[in-house]
Amino acid sequence: MLYHYFRYNREGENRKPYNYPIHKLMKDTHNDIINAALRVAYYKKDVKDITMNDIAKEAKLSRQAIYAKHFSNVDDIFLEIYKIIDEEVYKQFKKSLQLKSKDYSIFEIIADDLFPIIHEHRSWLKVMYTTSINGSWRDFLFKRYITLYQTYYPKNNGSNELNIALVPPITDYILSLIASWLSQDIPVSPTIFGEYFVRVMHTSPVTLVNADNSSR
Repeated sequence: MLYHYFRYNREGENRKPYNYPIHKLMKDTHNDIINAALRVAYYKKDVKDITMNDIAKEAKLSRQAIYAKHFSNVDDIFLEIYKIIDEEVYKQFKKSLQLKSKDYSIFEIIADDLFPIIHEHRSWLKVMYTTSINGSWRDFLFKRYITLYQTYYPKNNGSNELNIALVPPITDYILSLIASWLSQDIPVSPTIFGEYFVRVMHTSPVTLVNADNSSR
């Protein structure tokens, strides 16, 4: 798999090749725009401040060219980026829910089937979780995976393991754990993190807090 490599200093200047994968290397104009948007987001303090002019300048295109044949606004660009980055994980989760939800907990499915994929692409996912993109990226994942869970898991699992009312806060908690994992300089293996994740998700918050206090 090929990637687009760039490095930025704090001011977003002096760009030069660097072994940090931002996104797949894409050659056509449409995907040049996508890569440009990711590069801009990497050094912008707030993704909400990104304009079509910023992206057009980075892609060496006119805004009119982008509007005419590719994207109608900045939000459309990032929505496509999110779908591209999340596609493999989303497809695997959907498949696993259909095949395994009768025999495995939702947390075991996430740990066993999704964490290896997430770890494989940890470099560019770290960008999504640790830059200004993070807020809108997590909003996208939050809505997407809540809908997927509510569609497939209760239907296939007669116990309805998670009360529907608890799905939003638990989803947010899971995303926070993943973000913490990927934010490490060298994330532990998916097997190690998966074991920790399943243990945490099957432990009450009170027990976790008491365990943390007793270790101090």
